[in-house]
Amino acid sequence: MGFDIKMTDALYDYVAASNPEEEEVLKALRAETAALGSVAQMQISHNQALFMQMMAKISGAQSYVEVGTFTGYSSLIMACAMGPEGHVTTLDKSDDWTQIAQKYWQKAGVADQITLKMGDGLASLTTLLEEGGPDQFDLAFIDADKGRMQHYFDTAIKLVRPGGMIWVDNVLWSGRVADPDDPKQRTIQIRDFNHSLQHDDRVEHVMLGIGDGITIARVL
Repeated sequence: MGFDIKMTDALYDYVAASNPEEEEVLKALRAETAALGSVAQMQISHNQALFMQMMAKISGAQSYVEVGTFTGYSSLIMACAMGPEGHVTTLDKSDDWTQIAQKYWQKAGVADQITLKMGDGLASLTTLLEEGGPDQFDLAFIDADKGRMQHYFDTAIKLVRPGGMIWVDNVLWSGRVADPDDPKQRTIQIRDFNHSLQHDDRVEHVMLGIGDGITIARVL
């Protein structure tokens, strides 16, 4: 059967129930994040986390950088996926959110595997490049200010080794990218980024309808 199935709510629940259950420390982190209100939607779904972990394990990744720590869910699942020899570098500018993240890293026993760098995400990426040179990381995850997707990507591509991957989150933007009449600047910027990858000979890529849409780009 060569077609993409429509993901109804019932089918999504079936998929979620068929996947491995969320670990207790992750459940607790999700619950505390949910209590923050509307910003909780910035946290990745459990299904997306499982996908990212599987990709990391298959690729044998040992070094990972992300732009956008929030409350630390993605950095926590990646530290666990890569094991004690792996290392996470995560970038954010919010003291309040990252304090929650650090608490759960400690609870999960992976705090020693995670380096948190505070400040502007793009400036922090640039500093990593200046201090450590290119090809430092196996994986990168971009999940921050959507208006600067292209800038984050252009810097991350220098930091990730050839054959490594860059994941970009929210590329479907709740479906708004498919609405040609949506005039909002963020929608246009994300749509422009998505289009630019079709002509970017530095990578090969695929967009998947997981979560709010995730693009996987393999650095050539």
